[in-house]
Order: sequence, then structure tokens, then C-alpha cells
Amino acid sequence: MASEPLVAVRDLTVRYAAGDGGAPVTAVDGLSLAIAPGEALGVLGESGCGKTSLALAILGLLPPGGVIAGGSIRFRGVELVGLGQRRLRRLRGAEVSLVFQEPALALHPTRRVGEQVVEVIRAHRRWRARRCRAAAEELLAEVGLAGLGHAYPHQLSGGQRQRVVIAQALSCRPSLVIADEPTAALDATTERQVLDLLNGLRERFGVAFLYISHDPRVLAEIADRLLVMYAGRAAEEGPREDVLREPLHPYAEGLLACMTPAGPGRELRALPGRAPVVRVPAPGCRFAPRCPYRMERCEVRDPVATAPRQGRRVHCFRY
Repeated sequence: MASEPLVAVRDLTVRYAAGDGGAPVTAVDGLSLAIAPGEALGVLGESGCGKTSLALAILGLLPPGGVIAGGSIRFRGVELVGLGQRRLRRLRGAEVSLVFQEPALALHPTRRVGEQVVEVIRAHRRWRARRCRAAAEELLAEVGLAGLGHAYPHQLSGGQRQRVVIAQALSCRPSLVIADEPTAALDATTERQVLDLLNGLRERFGVAFLYISHDPRVLAEIADRLLVMYAGRAAEEGPREDVLREPLHPYAEGLLACMTPAGPGRELRALPGRAPVVRVPAPGCRFAPRCPYRMERCEVRDPVATAPRQGRRVHCFRY
């Protein structure tokens, strides 16, 4: 019998109130996924597809105007939708933590980074100050910043600041770390170093990861499975190597083709059109207006999930 998932999201819908007073915008629409203990799930998609809203919904951190309009989020069997803020605050940081995309914004500019790691530990552990400081120093050493706890954020490079945020995220040994575009602001060399660090920490501590990125090359380095999102919905899901080598959904195929380096005499491909902003859901497949394979039924019916191959799941009438 398979063990219970660490995280189980079922039919999740997230909506935001429209600034113009019109119909609300649906950012996540009936999304389901599961993450096993110690697993790394990568969520791939263009900006605006709902990736970050998914992460914030799991953490209970949707901004004002954002609501979970339906569905379930279970963590270790506990339903998080509707859970009180007091219990959510105990969960965040201790059991589920977040690695921010912009460490310069996540860190206080006038406080030493060691103090900021200590602050996270003290929020969840009833330890004496000396023990918290020792734990923070050990964490900074784990992420390659030994002896730099006295530094201020502006004295560190972008990669070093990201390492501080990673130390904060791992400070209470959570079961799940959500990493939202963790290397987006880094150069290629520093990105490689941070990805190696995350992989090493995952192997050492056995933590599960939910990685969010628009770049399949990043997810190819760190994810076990990939979930491709489009316009708030799942388009395709499967083992990382299978999805990257042979994408099934036309959106996944087009997205990966855009990442192929242009060679001599070759033009860099681009997906035509743009992802829709969903207010009043229209019938049919949401990718149909941009799809080179669209059929008549794509315009009037929404494809359900099918499993054309073992371990694969795709929402497309071609299968």
C-alpha cells in the first residue's frame, strides 16, 4: 500500500477580486497534485499561469483580495483550507517554509544576517538565545557562509543573500520547502551553485521540495516530476525526464521548443499569442487559440485528464 502523500491538493481554485469591479480573476482552476515525502515536484509554466498562487495558497499567504474558492489542501492529512491563522503560523517555517525569489526584499537591510536566521529559529523553538545563535551559525556554515553571520545583506552578493534565505527556510528542518523561482535573479554560475546546494541539502535532510519556475532547464536539475500549468490548470504531469524528452501536451511541447538554443540559420521559436486572463470561464480547451493541433471539439469541450502512458497524465484530446 502506497504511503500517504505529504501534500495532497485536490480541485483547488484560487480567485482574486478584480480591481475594476468586474468578475474575479481565476488564477488556479481545479488543480490537483500530490507530493510524496522527500520528493521534488517542479511546477513549470509562463508568468501568470498560477504557479505562485498555488504556493501562496498552500502557505495560507494569499494577498488581500485572493481567496480559495474551492478544493482541498491537505498536509500530513490535516486540511489547511479553513485552518485558523494561529495554527497556520505554527505550521509555516516549522513544517512548510518558503525560499523567496528576491532575497534582497526578503531580508531586513539594517540587521545582520545571522540575527535574521536566529529570529526564524526563535519563532518556532523554545531554545535559549545561545543555542539559537549556535544553530544559526551551523546553518550558515551548511549553506557555505561560515563566519558571515555578522554581515549585513548589502555586504553580500546576490548568491550569498539567497543562501541566507535558504538557511532561514531550513532552520527548523521543515518537511516541505517551497522554492519560488529561487535562481531567477542570479547569473548562470551562481545559479549552478545554488541548485547544487539545494540538491545537496535535500539529500542530506530528506526534505520535500515544490520548485516553481518558468525555466525547464532549472527544473531539469532539481525536480523528480514535472507539472506543467497553463491558465490556472494542469496541462501535463509526469517524470521529469519523460516530460522534457517527449512532451505530450502541445503547450508543453511549444514551451520546451522555445528553450532550444538558436543555431546558425535557425530562428528562436516563440509561442504565438498569450495566455488568457480567466474571468468568466469559456467552454473548450484554454490553449486552443494558440494550439497548432486544435480540432473542432477543442473549441467547445474541456479535455479531461488521460493517462496515455505509465506515470504520465495529460489534458488533451489528441490522447
